[in-house]
Amino acid sequence: MVQLDDGEADVVQSRAKPFEQPLAGFRNRDAAGCTVQQTDAESLFECSHRLAHDGGGNAAFRGCGTKAAASYDQRECFQMIESYRSHCSVFEISTFAFDDLIKAVPMRHLPMRPERHVSAGDEPSRRKKKMLTINRRKIMLSAVAGASGALLNNTLPGTVAAHPAAPAPIGNAGHYRFQVGDIAATVLSDGLIGGPPAVYAGDAPEAELEEVLRRAFLPTDFMTLNLNTLLLEIDGRRVLLEAGAGTTMGPNGGRLFDNLRAIGLSPKDIDMVVISHTHPDHVGNLRTADGGRAFPRATVMAPRADWAFFIEGEPDLSYMPVPPEFRQRFAANIKQSVQPFARDIELYEAGAEILPGLTTIAASGHTPGMAAFLVQSGSDQLLLTADLAYHPVVNIDRPWRPGPDRDQEAAATARRRIFDRAATDRMLVLGFHYPFPGLGRILRTDSGYAWVPAGWQF
Repeated sequence: MVQLDDGEADVVQSRAKPFEQPLAGFRNRDAAGCTVQQTDAESLFECSHRLAHDGGGNAAFRGCGTKAAASYDQRECFQMIESYRSHCSVFEISTFAFDDLIKAVPMRHLPMRPERHVSAGDEPSRRKKKMLTINRRKIMLSAVAGASGALLNNTLPGTVAAHPAAPAPIGNAGHYRFQVGDIAATVLSDGLIGGPPAVYAGDAPEAELEEVLRRAFLPTDFMTLNLNTLLLEIDGRRVLLEAGAGTTMGPNGGRLFDNLRAIGLSPKDIDMVVISHTHPDHVGNLRTADGGRAFPRATVMAPRADWAFFIEGEPDLSYMPVPPEFRQRFAANIKQSVQPFARDIELYEAGAEILPGLTTIAASGHTPGMAAFLVQSGSDQLLLTADLAYHPVVNIDRPWRPGPDRDQEAAATARRRIFDRAATDRMLVLGFHYPFPGLGRILRTDSGYAWVPAGWQF
């Protein structure tokens, strides 16, 4: 937000009229001659970007007589405003997220006049004028104010801001783009879950587990697990691998939809959701809070053996090393999460091809029907290991078995078979619960395996 000099605030007449309700669908608002289109799917950056360039490609600032083409970036828009400042008026816009929607609130109308040299004797009377003169520095701060860190940190060359820019919003990106041959892939974080480390390394000696965690600079009393869903674009279809947890396993999940919006998509844009196994952290986002379909257009696919065990039957979860009340919630959350799709769920056998370029690999043991995924395009391959391992430090670098594996021996066999394949073929691997974005490779060692994180791509 622009900071006013002493004595100036009282001459600014606020015309703020906050919107009564969060935006739903499309709304058109006029910002000093700029038609601004916003949707409930826009991120803060996209919202602020539209304030500088309207949805139709023109940003007309009142009195400028000039339109900024859609190809202009924010800096060029600032320059355009600066060059016409003697006639321009702009609104200061504040945007923020509320209930997963974007609101825009016009804050002040700031008429701008050409700067004039004022002698020392004229200064007192000049400050009493009803119209506020805005200099170059304030134009840059107020033309498109505070909508995202990207804008707040942009300054024109040779310009010194009147006041320090407001701090950027706290947080980091929850999406990560890369390619698998011709297939566009994006890791979309659904947030975090976690629990006692002994749950995820069920056969680890207590003292050795604590030492390994300390050496890895990890807490010894809590292990954090990521929720790395993957969005693929295959032959014009958007395919989401894993739905994520939502809030079925704690308050730090459910970020998938924010991260979809951050890349310009909404749940309606998803054509298919493929589930590796039906635990709550993989199906929790299928259901909306009011019981509807979170992905209204999507076909949902799940392994047949898991569907029979967890949904059609009453699963015995006594093998899970968790309190009985947790098991009860766990089972109930599975059935509740998949209920909106229960009538038309498409079931697959592990090993089946889902689409050209996307194949499942049998990996039962953790659950009766769990599958890994293989994405292939040309000579490029990506292996998704689902819950064969929870965390590389305890399940790859060390051979400790995850406690929630229903069939410990079958799970261990699947883990060795698939990890050996990944190491032999030097595949890129995505771990659903590995530290974001979860990409790396598995190296075969004399004593087992080692995890080698992939280098970050900008």
